[in-house]
Amino acid sequence: MNQRLLRTAFYTSLATYVVLLLLDYKWPGFVSYVFSVHLLLLPLLVSGTLYAFTKPQKTEHNLVYWLTIISGVGLAVIVWRVGTSFGEFRWLLSLVILFLPLWTVSFVK
Repeated sequence: MNQRLLRTAFYTSLATYVVLLLLDYKWPGFVSYVFSVHLLLLPLLVSGTLYAFTKPQKTEHNLVYWLTIISGVGLAVIVWRVGTSFGEFRWLLSLVILFLPLWTVSFVK
């Protein structure tokens, strides 16, 4: 896939999600009466993951990636065990937390 297309899809999904979430927070029901804001998380996760993996790597640091994967799995397990109050969104939150360290390292490079 084209890297520019994935980058545009990711940042557009992220900006749309944040703006709609803030609008729904400011005026409850403004967005959630029409559709769930969290439906935008699926394209956000897919495009963010694909963009993170297609971004060209400048240097190879295997230790950094292993530490990133281990910390992502550890954080996801912690969120899964502690996040019982999130109910059905617990698995989605754990999935986001699983990929968050990898996205952070990929975007920093």
